[in-house]
Amino acid sequence: MENSETVKNLMPIDYLKILFRRKWLLIAAVYIGLIGGIIASYLLPKSYESYTVILVEEGKIINPIISSLAVSTTMTQRMQTIQEQMLSWNSLTQLVKQLKLDANAKSQYEYEQLILSIRRNIRVHLGGKNVIKISFADKDPAKAQAIVKTITEIFINQNITMQNQETDDAINFINDQLQVYRKKIKEGEISAMKQELDKLLIDATEKHPVVQDLKLKIAQAEEELASGNFDLNETDTATGPKGKKLKEELITLRDSIDLDNLNADIHSAGTVNDAMYKMLLVDKIDNVLKQDAKIDESIYNKLLERLETAKITKRLDASVQGTRYTVLDPPRLPIKPTKPNKILVIFMGIFLGAACGLGAIFFMEFTDTSFIGIDEAKTHLTLPVLGGISRITTIEDITKEKNTLKKRVALLLIGGIALVIAIVIYSAINK
Repeated sequence: MENSETVKNLMPIDYLKILFRRKWLLIAAVYIGLIGGIIASYLLPKSYESYTVILVEEGKIINPIISSLAVSTTMTQRMQTIQEQMLSWNSLTQLVKQLKLDANAKSQYEYEQLILSIRRNIRVHLGGKNVIKISFADKDPAKAQAIVKTITEIFINQNITMQNQETDDAINFINDQLQVYRKKIKEGEISAMKQELDKLLIDATEKHPVVQDLKLKIAQAEEELASGNFDLNETDTATGPKGKKLKEELITLRDSIDLDNLNADIHSAGTVNDAMYKMLLVDKIDNVLKQDAKIDESIYNKLLERLETAKITKRLDASVQGTRYTVLDPPRLPIKPTKPNKILVIFMGIFLGAACGLGAIFFMEFTDTSFIGIDEAKTHLTLPVLGGISRITTIEDITKEKNTLKKRVALLLIGGIALVIAIVIYSAINK
């Protein structure tokens, strides 16, 4: 018969007739697919998965000074790069080195393939805002557990180290800035003393004790500045003991100037000059002390406060008040394999068997050149069809065909069941 014309003239009921006419071929194919799926579910390599769940908790900092300090980055800010960080080459090489997984790697190529294989089997899932799930699948359950445990430790240690490093960098930066401002403060002190010296030299000579003392201080300050050893101590500030002592001496000096004595000795030019010089000296030194106190309190102390705050933040990160990593679900030794999924494999075998059976049915149907009925013969033959003669079968023929079919079915069933039992026993022995 003409296959193309037959396909065009087929109705949906005709397809059902074809399936019904060759139903045993479909049944046999589905059964073979079922047996094949069962066998495959036992023979496919098993894969065991171990996983862990980590909760990342940010520290609850109540101190408003520390909470406003932006020198300690949080784990939440790095959530988007966790997978890249964990699967980085450095992390995986550290993992391989700790577990000695490269014992069988004979070349650099094999070593790289080992790293890539581990990377493919590691899964990192962000289960929430601060929840991380890390899993690894391998044919060896103990190896899967060890890899998850080790990669988790590497991940936590790297993040703690990174967080501490960022805080250390901030502390180093503040120290550098503090050094710069110390130098500026010392230069400002030297400049102020030189200005004061210039003003004093207007009314005093080089041999005056105050002038000589101020020159000595300037020389010492310049020497400290040149050597870099110009740490500012509390005793050097206006609020320190030296500043307080100098203020007390100036107050005493001011009180010792008696205005009555000054009026009595008005005709003595030397006495007037000395008194006026003392008053001028008191005012000038007061201004210097005020400037010194302003610099020390507004710049230097502020830098020291910021440095101490950064150090507190670092200690806070390392304590229970800092970022905490809590393992909610530690990696366990997997008992049952996660792959292959036996139910899924069996259904896939049935599906493939049914697809092959349908394909075989339609292939045999459309390659068969025999006529099924009188109507089909009339359609394709040019000669008139007078009638049809049915196949003549006896009871013995029918019985023989049934027995043959039963034998084939029994053989197929017994063979499939025996094969499945053998595979199950083999799998149990090699487990």
